[in-house]
Amino acid sequence: ADHQDAQLVPLRREGVALLKKHGAISHSYGYYHSGAHAGQMFVAVGYPDLATQERAMQAMSQDVDWQRVSGELEKIAPLQELDLTVITEEL
Repeated sequence: ADHQDAQLVPLRREGVALLKKHGAISHSYGYYHSGAHAGQMFVAVGYPDLATQERAMQAMSQDVDWQRVSGELEKIAPLQELDLTVITEEL
């Protein structure tokens, strides 16, 4: 999907608010300029820790507003891949 699609603007706004409601501390999106995924959109969502992310995924699966927004997004830009990255700090 085109990351500049006007249909995404209200969905993005509402989706970001819902991500924050469920504990997200950061959100970013864009699209790949080159490589195997060139032209595809990506979204990065940050949580303070893995436990918060796990609670968020569970809660959002039950949130009717999130189900509606994610369903509309899926029609415009179907999910292709989901990755989880865990960053740890070691001294």
